[in-house]
Amino acid sequence: MDKIISDRDFFKIDETDYFILGGCWESLFLIDKKNNNEIHLGDLDGVVDIGVISKDNSWAITGREVIFLWLNGQVITIDKKELACVEGIKLIGDNLVELNIDILNLNSNKSKWILNTVTQELIKIK
Repeated sequence: MDKIISDRDFFKIDETDYFILGGCWESLFLIDKKNNNEIHLGDLDGVVDIGVISKDNSWAITGREVIFLWLNGQVITIDKKELACVEGIKLIGDNLVELNIDILNLNSNKSKWILNTVTQELIKIK
């Protein structure tokens, strides 16, 4: 069986020494580079090109209308109305990311949040 990473349509979102976060069309994957395992994070509408892998490789996050968080070997789907239309994910601490939502306010949902990737605690900052 061919690996998704060898598909010519595969694209990288982020990469560390251990993992590649990427996608093929609308499917998102975390690739374990050490043992060549492919972890399917989920599928979204449209191509998603945002996401981050933690500095210590303990978690990875990506998304758009929902968020896929890989943490301790588990895929967690965060599906909250206030987080629909993620347009930016930025690492701001060891386990903290800033989420930019609906930047152009096309869905009247423009906001910024801080997400603790370990506890999934959300704090609205704007």
